[in-house]
This record gives sequence, structure tokens and C-alpha cells, in this order.
Amino acid sequence: MTILEKIQILERYVSVDPSMIDSVLEMAIDKLLKRETMRMGDMHLRINDQVVAFEAEYKMSSEEFRSRYDKGSIGDDMDFIEWAATLDMREKIQRHLSMIHQG
Repeated sequence: MTILEKIQILERYVSVDPSMIDSVLEMAIDKLLKRETMRMGDMHLRINDQVVAFEAEYKMSSEEFRSRYDKGSIGDDMDFIEWAATLDMREKIQRHLSMIHQG
């Protein structure tokens, strides 16, 4: 059974009668969300360090790099491919953090 399937079962279970839910279950869920927030935050810091290193090495902001990279005017050097992938990962992590904080 996947994590998503387990969460869906838990959602159905909780929705039947929320008054029957044990406080331990709520604390466990809070702890899992806090842990995931910390994990994503740590990943975000590591990715940001990589972005800062690229910007320093190439003396260019990531915004300028992304614009030039997307237009194809900067070339396809391996570092540029990695920089683009790092920026994509940072955006993905930011979306995940945003989702967790919306809840």
C-alpha cells in the first residue's frame, strides 16, 4: 500500500466521526508535518547554497541565467544544465513548503 493510499484511508477514517479521534493521532500528524517542513527546509538551504555558488562563479543572477538559458543564448555547458536543474529543484521545494504551510 502506498503512502497516498494510507493517507486516504486515514482521511476517510477521520471524516466519519472526528470526535472519536485520539489526541495521539493528531500529535503524530503534527509531528510528521513538522518533520517534513524541517526536511524540506534543510533541502532548500542546501539547494540555495548551490545556487549562490553558481551565481558567484558565473557572476550572474539566477534570473538572468534562466532567461538566457531558456532562450538558448548561453549554451549547453554541463554546469548550465546543472544550474537549471538546481533552480527547478528549488522551485519544487518551495512549492512543497508552501503546500505544507497552507494546511
